Amino acid sequence: MTATAFQMKNWMEIVRPFAWPATLVPVLTGAFLALVQGVFHWYLFLPTIVGAILIQAGTNVINEVYDVQNGVDNPQTQGGSRVLLEGRMTSRTAWWGGVGMFAAAALIGFYLVAQVGWGLLIIGIVAIAAGYLYTGGSFAYKYVALGVPLVFLLMGPLETLASYFAQTGRFSWVPVLYGLPIGFHVTLILQANDLRDLEWDKASGIRTVATQLGTHKSKWLYDLLLFAPYFIVAIFAFLPFGGPFLFLPYLTLPMAWQRFVAAQHHQAGQPDIPMLEPQSAQLHLYFGSLLAVGILLNGWIF
Repeated sequence: MTATAFQMKNWMEIVRPFAWPATLVPVLTGAFLALVQGVFHWYLFLPTIVGAILIQAGTNVINEVYDVQNGVDNPQTQGGSRVLLEGRMTSRTAWWGGVGMFAAAALIGFYLVAQVGWGLLIIGIVAIAAGYLYTGGSFAYKYVALGVPLVFLLMGPLETLASYFAQTGRFSWVPVLYGLPIGFHVTLILQANDLRDLEWDKASGIRTVATQLGTHKSKWLYDLLLFAPYFIVAIFAFLPFGGPFLFLPYLTLPMAWQRFVAAQHHQAGQPDIPMLEPQSAQLHLYFGSLLAVGILLNGWIF
């Protein structure tokens, strides 16, 4: 393997592309909500996707830098890509790479603001700041049990609204509401991560929702995040902005049941749950994609 290919492999590991559906789903949903209202622009949609992925990738890199620096990721833990732990990249290189991704996202954001208005600037500033402050800076909210509620808000209602706003240039409560089931399943990915790392986080003195609740209650929180979206979309289906095709995500219920069983069988401190995080990301992608398709079909047929 050439040096360039080796470096590219390391970057692809540390940006964690398996989790990118957490960003793609709310962007797609917000854009489809605009589309059924007769508004859709490719020249705004594609930069929105790229900018959102850059923010998430930058967040993942900065997260790993500070998790390693603070001893949250170490040779005994299962979290992170291990690129920094194994010395395949320096923390300084990774930090500058993460900051560079945020800067690139900001440039895209300025382009979108110029196209649709200054309201999007506020959302963009909040998104980039939240990405860095997840584990960086003096207020690292991941370490003080604020990761779950803030990730729910930022990558659910806020990101869905941002995508809708990027197409229409206006605010609406509809994308905020549709961001709720998306937010639950985004947070499901984080909760799977925190459930897996519960004992290591506790030993490191890191406070997450999982360390505060303990293993048993953390499993039930995972189950709530897992099944709540199905109840929410069922309610939406009977509201004026919904429709029967919102039941399409119910096709993922067998996958949800498999994740439920895996979480319930997890034992604290045992390495039997490392795949629950990517599996939760997979469910989020399938559920969210079907939700977006359901929105489109309801808008076109009813």
